[in-house]
Parts: sequence; C-alpha cells; structure tokens
Amino acid sequence: GELAVLVAMRVAIYIRTSTEAQGLSFETQETRVRQYCVFNGWEVVGVYRDESTGRDTKREGYQRMLRERANWDIMVVYAQTRAHRNIRNFLNMLDDFKQQGKQFASVQEKIDTTSAMGWMFMAMLAVWAEGESRIIGERVEAGMKTAKAKGTKLGPRSKWFHIVERDGRQVF
Repeated sequence: GELAVLVAMRVAIYIRTSTEAQGLSFETQETRVRQYCVFNGWEVVGVYRDESTGRDTKREGYQRMLRERANWDIMVVYAQTRAHRNIRNFLNMLDDFKQQGKQFASVQEKIDTTSAMGWMFMAMLAVWAEGESRIIGERVEAGMKTAKAKGTKLGPRSKWFHIVERDGRQVF
C-alpha cells in the first residue's frame, strides 16, 4: 500500500499586549500558544508581536505577519481579543483567510476556523470582544471626567515615579 505523509500545520503565533490586557504578557501568551501547538503537532514558523490596541489593523507585527502569510497555514493566538477588538476587522480577516486557505485558532476559547461551527463561534466572540472594548472605553472616560471634576491632574503616568497609598493618602 501507499505510505501517507502527514505535513505539520505551519503556525504563525500572534501575540499582543495593551493596557486592557493586564497579566497577559508576551511571554505568558507565547508559552501557552507554543504548548497548544506542541499538543496539536503543529510547527511554529513565526512569532509576531505588537504592543498596541486591537481596535485597528495598523500594527507593525500584525501587518508583517499578513505579508509573510505564504510561510504559514494557521494563525494562533492566546485569546481572540489578542487578534482584534473590532468586529468588522476580525470578520474581514476571517474572510481573507478563508479565501487564501488560511485558518485561525484561539487557545483560550479552544476553537478554530477549520469547521463551520468554529467559524460561527469565532464571529460571535468578535462581537463580545468589541463590546468589552467599548465598555472599557466608557469606564475610562467616566473616570477621567470624575477625576477632572475633582481637580485631579490628568496626563501620562511618569515612568520614574509610582503612586503608592499609605494610610489612605497617595505618596510617591
């Protein structure tokens, strides 16, 4: 008989951190995605990373990954929110992947786009991701308005000083 040759799925790992993803360091995401790939027998051929918001596609690592898509078969992320926090961008990506024969998988949600049900579930997750991002934005805006009304100075946090609370007072 014939001997079947199995070719490992080539993986592009995409990791992204931002202020909204506290606790999801590059290292944590990459380690967990690599473990997932080992479990599935997939070969990691590239790791792409960005430190930015997931609301748009203007991310250097993300764009480089897309330019190098001939090198990989499936994009794997730790969580769907690491890829996109905008429904339209996420669904456009899935549509582009489908046309190009590429797949998408998320470790945390344990789903991928290799089936119709997986694709449908991923689309539903995109709705939740954008909704969560909008809620975070509303909370930040409300907090800033409250702080401004109280006369609190708003601006970027200094990398040299950290606010510490002692006895209910803020000290540096």
